[in-house]
Amino acid sequence: MTQKGLWIIAFLSAWYGCEPPTWVRAVDRHTLRDSVHYVGIAENKREVDLRKAQLVGTVKIGDRGVTLDCHYADVLERACRHAGRLGGNLLVITKHRRNQVKSNCHVISAEVYAVPSLEGMESRMYWHPERRLLLGDLRALSSENTQPLPPLQTRLTCRLGGDFWKEAVIRTETLFFPDSATRPSDPQLANIALRRAQLHFDLTEIQARLLKAELLTLGPDLDHLVGQYRARTEEHVRQLRADQDVLDAALLNLSEAETVLKHWENKIRAALKATESYAGPQRVELRKRKQTQ
Repeated sequence: MTQKGLWIIAFLSAWYGCEPPTWVRAVDRHTLRDSVHYVGIAENKREVDLRKAQLVGTVKIGDRGVTLDCHYADVLERACRHAGRLGGNLLVITKHRRNQVKSNCHVISAEVYAVPSLEGMESRMYWHPERRLLLGDLRALSSENTQPLPPLQTRLTCRLGGDFWKEAVIRTETLFFPDSATRPSDPQLANIALRRAQLHFDLTEIQARLLKAELLTLGPDLDHLVGQYRARTEEHVRQLRADQDVLDAALLNLSEAETVLKHWENKIRAALKATESYAGPQRVELRKRKQTQ
């Protein structure tokens, strides 16, 4: 075999090894559906009411042992992308495991459904401009809650992917956990709780975008990027918590809640628009390494 042929085989082997094997099956291949941009995730089938849901297909993400970018979040993102192409808006995980021998990659199997509404269906929510919080998304029981403001939890994470040769990919997660958020029984307080939860969620996304913008300035120095991204993430998380604390302190005076909420909603809307170019993964083209003589 020629040297050129050997290079082609090596290239194809590396390419296929980097992409996880994916199996997608549509229930009815003759029914065309519009693609869906936002797909919700349910990690426990027993916790969701699927009586009004329509099964449209299945997705399975596997592992060849040398797969790149196969963290749980990466696998979920890939599965949701395929689910959206099937026309589904809810991904229900039916199997999830992490390989311990040939790799540390996550492997999942999932059913894809089309549901009338995602309200209250998701165990974790990823920030998306087309998916705003609804009252039913505040899923935690609040009967014994005595705090002035209901508890809730958002999370900002960051990780580096890519081949670390030609490029590095900066990915962040902006998460809201419905089971952490309580909904007051009083309608007025429930409205305040919902808008406050959305603001906390939006503040988390803003810091995720600002973090990516800052990390982009460290490229294409890979060593510097790898050495700094964790510390910079922690700093942006601290800033996020400080911003959330300022918002909550202003909301303690319920008589001024409407004014406070409108002020923050306008402020955050402008910040989201200003940082729109940093939404989604950011790619850093790395410097070409000099060949040794």
